[in-house]
Amino acid sequence: MPAFGKYPIADAQDPGEEISSGNEGRVLGITESDLVHPDHTDGFVNIGDPAVIGVAAVGVALIDSESDSKVISMDTEGIFNLDVAAVDDDGNSAVAGGDPIYINKTTGVLSKISNSVTNIPFGYALGIVGAGLTEAIAVKVHFDPALLGGTDQKGLDHVQGTTDDPIAWGVLGEHVKSNVFTVGVLTDYINYERIHMLTTDDITAGGVYNIYSRQDIKHDIQNMIGIHALGYVTPAVAADLSINQILGLSGQVYINNPGKTITLSDQIAAVRATMDQDATSAITASVPGRNGRVIGFSCYMNGLEHDNGGDSIGMLISQGGGGTSYPDYGIYVEMESANALAGIKIVQLAVDGGYGIDFEDSGGFYSTALIRYNGVNAHGYFLTLTAASGAEDTTIPFDTATCDQTADKRLRVRCEGDSADRYIYLYPI
Repeated sequence: MPAFGKYPIADAQDPGEEISSGNEGRVLGITESDLVHPDHTDGFVNIGDPAVIGVAAVGVALIDSESDSKVISMDTEGIFNLDVAAVDDDGNSAVAGGDPIYINKTTGVLSKISNSVTNIPFGYALGIVGAGLTEAIAVKVHFDPALLGGTDQKGLDHVQGTTDDPIAWGVLGEHVKSNVFTVGVLTDYINYERIHMLTTDDITAGGVYNIYSRQDIKHDIQNMIGIHALGYVTPAVAADLSINQILGLSGQVYINNPGKTITLSDQIAAVRATMDQDATSAITASVPGRNGRVIGFSCYMNGLEHDNGGDSIGMLISQGGGGTSYPDYGIYVEMESANALAGIKIVQLAVDGGYGIDFEDSGGFYSTALIRYNGVNAHGYFLTLTAASGAEDTTIPFDTATCDQTADKRLRVRCEGDSADRYIYLYPI
């Protein structure tokens, strides 16, 4: 019993024996039941029909069939006059000489539709068909393997989709095993992978993602990283280098919609980090120290071993620019729960020195106020001082001298462990 067409099953013949169809393998003998071809009243292939052979090969029938078991001679490389529909993935599209032609894996119809969910490569047009028409032109048949991304292949699916008939990308999950890209001498920009997405109509449902990465963690795992960018500055021989930018991850948003309003139901962010955790999903640090923390944005700067003169910055926020200045915030902390311990916490683990917060106001614009309190909490303290090991008077010195001036403002301060309210008095100059 043949395994495919008239070809023998495994080990039916000795290794090295020639199994050749006509014209040195160009013409294959394929059983009718293994073909997908245009529909006919009797259900069998006709001479001159384009057809899909198996799941990926293509050809044109050289004889008619009268039964499912008949072996059909299929030319896989000839030039034939065949009906071609002048449509592509987005609708009507004229066929020109040299255009790739695809065959529908279910109907056997030839067109320019390249969606690998429904079509596979068939050959190339050698004639012209007006947009939206179906006419017979010369077509060069050529088997061009499509990488379908199955479990035994590691390729790329091309899933086009249209505005009216969108197709979900990623038919199978095993599309790409690995890519290696080596850059030599360049004179311009180069992109390892560049994705340019341009909307052609309103998108009323769903979203548009250039890169969408999802990892479902259901087992022990060492690392799970959605997108990880490594940039190494390691010349083979140490040398002075001229570099414009080195960015591990860059997010840019441009809004240019003059005179119009964008109704924003959520937010616009160059980089957004969202953290969610179920109330009973505990996280425990495996070793003491700074690990085991749940962090929305993490910046680790301990790898710098050169004195950069104060220009090593964990987070830089530059505000301003443009022709007109509008009020905005460099850092905005929204505390929505009584469980929020602090908007900002600074822990000094290094040697003595440095500042918890350093205000630099010598650039020429000058702050209206270094700190502004705008609230209605009449029972809150402007400042709470916690002494170290009870040495409050030495760690945070207090001037106990009597002042003979009359203060017109005061700030209420609470020292931890003290039952009495204390005040910082402000005197007019």
